[in-house]
Amino acid sequence: MKRLALLFLLGPAWAALCLAPVSHAAAGEMTLDECVSRALEVNPRVLDKAEGVTKAAGGIEEARSGFLPHVGISGLYNFAEKTQTVQFPGPGGQPQDFELDFTLDYALSATLTQPIYTGGAVSSSYKISKYARDIAEADLETTRSNLTLAVLVQFYGVLAAREAIVVAEEAIQNAEEHYGVTQARYNAGEVSEYDVMRAEVAVVNLRPGLIRARNLLEVSELALKNYMMLEPDTDIDFVGVLEEMDYEVDPGEAVKVAFERRPEMRIGGKRAEIAHESVTLAKSGWRPAFAIQGSYDIRSNQLTFGRDAWQDSYAGYLVLSWSVFDGLRTKAQVSQAHSEVRQADIAVEDLKRSIDLEVRAALLDAEAARETLRSQQKNVDTAERGLAIINERYASGVATSLEVIDARLAFITAQQNRISALFDFNVSTARLMRAVGVLLREYQQE
Repeated sequence: MKRLALLFLLGPAWAALCLAPVSHAAAGEMTLDECVSRALEVNPRVLDKAEGVTKAAGGIEEARSGFLPHVGISGLYNFAEKTQTVQFPGPGGQPQDFELDFTLDYALSATLTQPIYTGGAVSSSYKISKYARDIAEADLETTRSNLTLAVLVQFYGVLAAREAIVVAEEAIQNAEEHYGVTQARYNAGEVSEYDVMRAEVAVVNLRPGLIRARNLLEVSELALKNYMMLEPDTDIDFVGVLEEMDYEVDPGEAVKVAFERRPEMRIGGKRAEIAHESVTLAKSGWRPAFAIQGSYDIRSNQLTFGRDAWQDSYAGYLVLSWSVFDGLRTKAQVSQAHSEVRQADIAVEDLKRSIDLEVRAALLDAEAARETLRSQQKNVDTAERGLAIINERYASGVATSLEVIDARLAFITAQQNRISALFDFNVSTARLMRAVGVLLREYQQE
């Protein structure tokens, strides 16, 4: 029973990391699929990662703007003194002053710049932004997969706690019945007072197990509601039966499948591609850049729509810019980019080893849980038959009360161990599916 309680209490620690519930649902029933679907829809972790995907998509649009022409319009009004006095010889040699206006009060200018070649900077930035979007999507998938596993663990915890409650209640009822029989036989002088006391103690010793099971049920339900952003007092009946989770995988192919399907592998690969593209981006500082620029200006001393009052001019340029020497800045950036490439490649190899270990460990855990479950199921049958034999012998006056109590305790322990083993098996199977990268495919809602 201690092992069962420990397993159930591990899950709620994850739930504490979620935000406080923000919605309140009406009373009703929810299956496992419905719980997973709701959690994937409303959990703040998923929503946060989804916004990250949206943000990354905006980064692609921003990078794409580097390929397109940039058009700007500006206007001005000149408040400064614009007249100048010029002297010219007049009649009789006397100088005369003339005021001339060399500027116009109003000006409107339109400019266009179209990049032709940027040394690879724009194309590299665009590719990097697409890789960043792919990383955000894979990060969202990772979060959804982790959340699905957490919901599964808590849902199975609810089902296991319910079965544990049933076992504890039946055990107390049987112990109370045995206590009544023992008391009657004591009154008839067939057993000793010690037998009565042992039967009474057996009843009392079983009650803490029932209390713990009920508490575990409440904690698991609270954690499950928290994942789904439901208020703690929401009346929900979680519908399901604790039965074996069905999933088979070829151990020889499990690691290969994990490399293909785990979103973490996509993240590592895209980060490596970003690092390689960053080298091209850094090297663009050594290359020339070409662009076409054009401008169109109109000026006038009057703010009017009449075309005759405006003077216009236009110009076009083919612009070449080339940083011949930048103080070795580009060289340093290229060196840093190459280091990032090596770091990314190392990270990918390390990730492969980690996933390989995780999958192999999950396979071993699932197989061990399967074998434990089989043995515990057989143990329940054996303990049940043993209890039936002892009850018959006790009724015939052959067995003692102590033998009945011991047999009943063995049967209760076997039942509790079977529940714990079944919970272990389902959790280990879900973790194996998570390790292989197929868990989310079973429950994903687009």
